[in-house]
Amino acid sequence: RGMPYFQKPMNRNKNLENDGKIYTGIDPIGSYLCELRRRFSKFAIFLLNEFDGQYVGVVWRPNAFLPVPFSQDTIRYMLPLKVGQKSNESKIVAIPNIAQILSEMREIGGDLVR
Repeated sequence: RGMPYFQKPMNRNKNLENDGKIYTGIDPIGSYLCELRRRFSKFAIFLLNEFDGQYVGVVWRPNAFLPVPFSQDTIRYMLPLKVGQKSNESKIVAIPNIAQILSEMREIGGDLVR
């Protein structure tokens, strides 16, 4: 789970201090934040707490929750919804699939997300 380039196989019984490797310049929170912004900036603004750097805040964009005409361009992270009572007046729009977005945020973050 999570970003595979930050994961390394670990044996729980192995003493990690004797690993012999020193890892520098790794910023998993910053990388997670960049990935969230890349994938979901259409739906939300992502903020990092600069004081401790451990928490990523999410502010949902209100306009992202307005229905948009359904098309192939708008299908990612969206749910189709039929609007209108009569068949000749009905049209299909798309709204954000919040459950899918939150699930993917959790999957991208792996062990970083609680």
